[in-house]
Amino acid sequence: MAAVGTFNTKQIHLDHCPQKENAGVIRFPQTFVAPPRVALGLSALDIENGSKIRVKAYADDITSQDFTAHIDTWGDTSLYSGEVNYFAMKPANLDFRTGTFQHTKDFGEGTILGKKTANKITFSRPFVTPPRVVVFLQEVSLNGDKDWCIKTYASNIDTNGFTLHFDTSGDTIVDSVGAGWIAYPEDRDHICSGTGHTTEVSPRHHPHEKHQKDVVFQGVHFWRNPRVFVALNSFDVSSEADLRCRAYFDNVTTNGLTWHIDTWNDTKLKSAGISYICFN
Repeated sequence: MAAVGTFNTKQIHLDHCPQKENAGVIRFPQTFVAPPRVALGLSALDIENGSKIRVKAYADDITSQDFTAHIDTWGDTSLYSGEVNYFAMKPANLDFRTGTFQHTKDFGEGTILGKKTANKITFSRPFVTPPRVVVFLQEVSLNGDKDWCIKTYASNIDTNGFTLHFDTSGDTIVDSVGAGWIAYPEDRDHICSGTGHTTEVSPRHHPHEKHQKDVVFQGVHFWRNPRVFVALNSFDVSSEADLRCRAYFDNVTTNGLTWHIDTWNDTKLKSAGISYICFN
């Protein structure tokens, strides 16, 4: 058994009344036999410019019936709204492994991350063959007066683990960044995953407000419309205006879906990327 869903800070306060701590109790569609594992990924952000970009998503108080989702900020950051997607899986589900990683070691307060960082992740149990690995952002703390550019992805995937990367470019200043990951066997015909990026729709030098792309599932057999988890794995946004970005999906069928990455008002979204996983 597995479940997916969303939590948005708009469920507890209005955009013009930002809060530092935002928590909501999420009830699972069905009761698990035991408290499940819960992965959270950031799927939408609306943060005022002029101060640092600080946001962290996490889950706690997990029971067999519900859990508490958090989208928090700190310092002088104004988080007008934020959204997470969650993926809950029963503890005995051998198809999925999941985990989190926070990177602060090489950054330090106010470090310019003009390089690529790599972190070795080891699975709690090895897979029989190299699995599929889905990675996504859970936490960022970026300087406010530089452009905001961050990306996470996986490489060197084998049966025992993989390398989790955090990259940036330009003059972005990073204090910390955190990611979540989900791994599953590559031969499952009822699970598929992928990534999407705005540059598949429009070039970085000609940004649009709305980006969408149809995806056709390959090599899988869904007997009903699959459940879908989607979260941001990257963004590159000008600090001249607020950071506004939202990832979501629609038109889900047994054959495919449409992903969206949008911004609004005067935000200059140079690029953004998503990770998704679909399953029956």
